[in-house]
Amino acid sequence: MSDVQQYLGQEAVGEREGIGGMRQLDIGVDLDGVCYDFTASLRHYLVTHEGYDHADLPGGGADDPDTTWEFYKDCWGLTTEEFLTACDRGVDAGIVFGHREPFEHTVETLERLREKGHRLHIITSRSFGTRSHHNTSDWLERHRVPFDSLVFSDHKTIIRPDVMVDDYEKNFRAFMDLGIPCLLYDRPWNRHIPDSGMRVHSWGDVELSMNAFAANLDRL
Repeated sequence: MSDVQQYLGQEAVGEREGIGGMRQLDIGVDLDGVCYDFTASLRHYLVTHEGYDHADLPGGGADDPDTTWEFYKDCWGLTTEEFLTACDRGVDAGIVFGHREPFEHTVETLERLREKGHRLHIITSRSFGTRSHHNTSDWLERHRVPFDSLVFSDHKTIIRPDVMVDDYEKNFRAFMDLGIPCLLYDRPWNRHIPDSGMRVHSWGDVELSMNAFAANLDRL
């Protein structure tokens, strides 16, 4: 089976030129931690379906300075098996990847980028349960998140955008090692990574960075 489990879109990633000679970018966008609060959706499922109390699930959020990548273990005291089981059940219940609004300014920023002619490729490794693809597609449509293609893969570099936006160290380094600029969306779990000028703290930062990349694409 191909690494790309699902690909939706009419055009492949490739070079093109926009109005006034400004290059238009193929932009790769991660979902969890960048557009979507995965931790909050999982907490909601555990409280509403598994009998947990909010007090049992402290921290773990994108704005909590003590949050680690393995928040479920370090903040919530769950084993890896318990975490994976909860994720599977949460997805199949329609809560995980379906509940919660997009992070602030996500949609309007992506809309502006697309209006400038850039193509948006959502690249995610979501594979929990049996409804990860369905919940994701439904959430994107419900919140009117603009995109040109949707890719599900554990190996995100199978898609080669001009620029990627991600919050996970492994993906950040994988794209950078290939010479593909990757904006590192600032989260507590990636603050140990030395700042190389690629860290962004908001969707406003993302937009400014994309403007700069579009003006200097030939130099990348």
